[in-house]
Amino acid sequence: MQTYFEEISANFKKRNHIHSLMPKEGIKAVFQLEGNEEWFLDIGKDALSFKETAEEDGTIKISMSQGAFSQLLRGEMMLMKLLKREGWVVEGSFRSLLLLESILWLCRQYETITEQTNDTSEKLYKIS
Repeated sequence: MQTYFEEISANFKKRNHIHSLMPKEGIKAVFQLEGNEEWFLDIGKDALSFKETAEEDGTIKISMSQGAFSQLLRGEMMLMKLLKREGWVVEGSFRSLLLLESILWLCRQYETITEQTNDTSEKLYKIS
């Protein structure tokens, strides 16, 4: 799990275009997983961090299964699709939920492939 947190955080720092999406107050999300496990996600203008326990209230609270949380972190499925499929409990504004979904989706791992065509190079992105 820690590996996924580190990848998401590193990708957030590298991809400066994502920072412009962030409101000044940021987003704080609490993920309540099965078995009383809790993760706190704090996203600011320039940094994104996960903590194992929620020491403060989040603007969004999401109760979900461990499997769904793993899929979300690996970038296998978008937040709203998991929500529809799993039927979680969500507290918070719809706008904040959509912003959280966008940020996590944009921070997922993918590799850049450069392709040469007719003396020009194009960047293609392969989602892993």
